[in-house]
Amino acid sequence: MISLGGIMGAISFYLSRKEDTVAMASTTSRREALMGVATATAATGLLTPMPASALFGIGEDPKQEYQDYTLKVVGEIKKVLVLEKDDPTKPEAVAALRKEMNGWVAKYRRDTRFSGKASYGNLYSVINAISGHYTNFGPKTPIPKKRAAQIVTEIAAVETLVPKGR
Repeated sequence: MISLGGIMGAISFYLSRKEDTVAMASTTSRREALMGVATATAATGLLTPMPASALFGIGEDPKQEYQDYTLKVVGEIKKVLVLEKDDPTKPEAVAALRKEMNGWVAKYRRDTRFSGKASYGNLYSVINAISGHYTNFGPKTPIPKKRAAQIVTEIAAVETLVPKGR
């Protein structure tokens, strides 16, 4: 792939050598001059490769982004699970957690690269349990011990699966 920097370098090289080109105009055809510019552009592009996925910061590594976002959501879930029933910040923390969980689900639900992973299935199950609990019982009601134990088990599984790419 030819980078924009490679093309610009070839053009500036071509323009800086304009005097030589004018002097050689009588002996060099347009086709030869164009081939020279194309060769310089291709050589510059090969010397300075630029991955297309990083063009303008768009399309960063989706696997790394999935891992980071998943572990971020897991961290937020852990923070909310340890809050006491009478903690004054719990309703705001639950609201922020629900927004974060909804964003994660919306982003990865239809992406087949991730929706088939074991870590996705485990975290989706955790999100479903937590979301359902807080929807039905409100942010002040603590999660029952049996459900909390299952959530902790699945979160531990997610934390071991995500770094492995699973």
